[in-house]
Amino acid sequence: MALVLNFHQAEKISKEQQELLIKAAETAVYTVKDFARFLIDNEFNVSIDLSFLSAEEMRELNQEQRGIDRVTDVLSFPLLHFREGELAEEAMTPFFIDPEAEFLTILLGDIVICPSRASQQAEDYGHSLERELAFLTVHGTLHLLGFDHQDLKEEERMRELQRIVMKQLNLSRGE
Repeated sequence: MALVLNFHQAEKISKEQQELLIKAAETAVYTVKDFARFLIDNEFNVSIDLSFLSAEEMRELNQEQRGIDRVTDVLSFPLLHFREGELAEEAMTPFFIDPEAEFLTILLGDIVICPSRASQQAEDYGHSLERELAFLTVHGTLHLLGFDHQDLKEEERMRELQRIVMKQLNLSRGE
């Protein structure tokens, strides 16, 4: 399985940061064992679009999509229906398989990150911008895979997966 991260407005981050975010998304996908096994067994690749917006653009998108008029750090827009890493059968339609790809590629969805918000959060939490960008990419990828934090049980599961991925990336808090 290969993961393709399609960057949009990537000039807002460095090549090294882009490479880290590819690894972060890939590690998050592999951490969801059932989905990773499905991809490997069926020889599917995965594609995610990752965009970077200014604070004002992110505020507008957050207002438009969620009715919340404030800047946020990350938004995710899944194209498939998952529930905690399990793909719903009705979700596998040709619409979500990229016909232009050399190998069958499942389009998971879009992640949008606000680098200026990520920078502020990195400063607030006392860690690097790279760590914060990787965390937001992991968080967004897990949302694309059907994980959420709407109730305490979901939040605990998602936090645990985020901890596992960040540890595998050697970016645990304090590193």
